[in-house]
Amino acid sequence: MSNMKRRKYKRLVDWFLENPGKDITIHDIYRLVCNPPYQDKTSQQLFSVTARPIGLARAELEPLGFVVVLGDLRYSYRCVRRRRVV
Repeated sequence: MSNMKRRKYKRLVDWFLENPGKDITIHDIYRLVCNPPYQDKTSQQLFSVTARPIGLARAELEPLGFVVVLGDLRYSYRCVRRRRVV
């Protein structure tokens, strides 16, 4: 993976760490991690474009004790601290 692509998903990781518990919509994720100007895209198209950065962010946040889950808003995600139940 090129450094350019790596930096793009790092912006999403940084946003999640700065705003734990706050929802971010896939429209905002698209604007955050994609260089092309925002165009009218369907939600399905946005999911396909943002799936990889979201997956990479999940993988990077997991060792830090955070989990990326679906948010309360429609088409949104949020980062929460993982709680272990024994």
